[in-house]
Parts: sequence; C-alpha cells; structure tokens
Amino acid sequence: MAHRLLAIFRRRRFAAVTILSLVLCLATLALWVRSYWRYDSLALVYGSRRFGAQSQFCELSFNTTRVRLNTQSRLWRSGWYYSTGGSDAQDTLRWEAERSPAPGVRQFAGFGYVTDTSPAASLFYIWFPHWFFALLFAALPATQLRSILRTRRRNRVGLCQHCGYDLRASPDRCPECGHAASTAASG
Repeated sequence: MAHRLLAIFRRRRFAAVTILSLVLCLATLALWVRSYWRYDSLALVYGSRRFGAQSQFCELSFNTTRVRLNTQSRLWRSGWYYSTGGSDAQDTLRWEAERSPAPGVRQFAGFGYVTDTSPAASLFYIWFPHWFFALLFAALPATQLRSILRTRRRNRVGLCQHCGYDLRASPDRCPECGHAASTAASG
C-alpha cells in the first residue's frame, strides 16, 4: 500500500514539475517577443549587494554587484525593484557599446559574461539568448507529450505498454517482459 501511495505521489510531483516547466517556457517566449520593443528589469538589493535580472534585445541577463564603499547605505535601500521601458535607437547603441570587445568581456553565439573588479565595487554579469531558456524549459513537456502519444499508439494497436511487444496472441500477459496487459490493450 505504501509503495502504491509513493508511486502516486511521484507521478503527481512529476506532473507538477512538467506543468511548471511548460509555464516557464511560455513565460520565456512571451519575454522574448516583448524584448523586441521593451526591456524589463528586476533587482533585489540586500545590504551592499544587488542581484538583478533583465530581459532586453532578445536576451536574458543576470548580474550581481557588490559595493565596497562605506557609503553603501546611501546608495541603495534594501528591497525589490522593478523597472521597464521602451527600447529605442539610443538604447540599441548603448547596448551594442556595452557588448563591444573590451577587457573582461567574453561572448560567443549570443552567450557571454563580464567580470569587473575595482576597489569600489565588483560586478559579475552573464547573459543568454531567450531561445536557450525556451528550449531548456520545453524539454520536459516535450518528453512527457512523446510518452503520452507513444502509450496511446500502443493501446490502439494492441502492443505492450512497457516494451512494445505485440499482444494479439497473448492478450493477458506480455510474453516478452512479463508485464500484465492493461484492459485497454487487451480489448
């Protein structure tokens, strides 16, 4: 009984993770489309540290900044900050200037990072194309969809759901793997 409850819990947890992955994929696609004309920025400030995430110009970027000055309390107040704005030609020029080859900038095929350390502050900035996260979050729902379609096809054709062996000659149990045939496959 406990084994059966654990199996049900695992299936539900896997289904919840799959749904969350699908929602994140759709959110990433929406941010990707929105990034053509708007930028979005979310930051968490805590003490002398700032953690940020931005969506702009078809990329998602994450950064962290740490201020080493004694005046950090006057620079930032702790809390969450959100900002948005339009992407115009001036923003595009600024963005391209930031991405130009400079010391500390490493980039390849839309991926990149920047590290900068000075006596006053340290910065780490990393960026990814939107398509990378869209594919990453779409992998689990696509695998689940493939599994559902395969099971439906095997039920319709009369194959074992476990190994795919033809069950027309032995409708009660699979002679290949020993798995009991379901009522849908045996009907």
